[in-house]
Amino acid sequence: MTRLLSSRLPVLLLLLTAATPSGAVGQGGGAPAVEANPSTALRAGLPQPVQGRTQSFWINAGVGVGTLDLAAAASASYQFGSSLLSVRTAATGEFELLGPADELWDVGLLYGRATPPGTFHAALGAGVALVRGTLRGGGGFGPPEREERIPTTVGLPVELQLFWRPTTILGLGIYGFANANREQSFAGAALSVQLGSLR
Repeated sequence: MTRLLSSRLPVLLLLLTAATPSGAVGQGGGAPAVEANPSTALRAGLPQPVQGRTQSFWINAGVGVGTLDLAAAASASYQFGSSLLSVRTAATGEFELLGPADELWDVGLLYGRATPPGTFHAALGAGVALVRGTLRGGGGFGPPEREERIPTTVGLPVELQLFWRPTTILGLGIYGFANANREQSFAGAALSVQLGSLR
């Protein structure tokens, strides 16, 4: 009997193993229990990251209206995540055919925040800029007696970008700008074209 049991024991163990799945039957019967995986359960409870572009680069250029009648602006921007770095120049001046005209302009470096790259895009930034300009003085209704050049000064530039991007390389929208400084503050808005790696 002992020899018979010893010869049949491996077969019995094999059958028992085959009949019992790795997910054992729960107490009192029922569906086999699913083996828990802590990392899978943790990932299931967290929002999954959205796959897409997290960096983009573009240039803007446009013309519009400003503090001194006409305005123009050009900028280059780099977005990483929701952060935005921009280099910009903006100007506003009078429309004058017969004589010198007032004009103000700046060159600045700005940091701001932006919405994720998409069909509609918005960004707002501020920074530091150098400001120059020329203003007329005197003269009454006649020609100006003199031109006064504004000394180079430091200003606080602000930008607002609101764009529609119908393609991944082209956008159309409004570039708004302002500069607060101790000599002559100014502002404007330009209808602009946007080119680059947008989304």
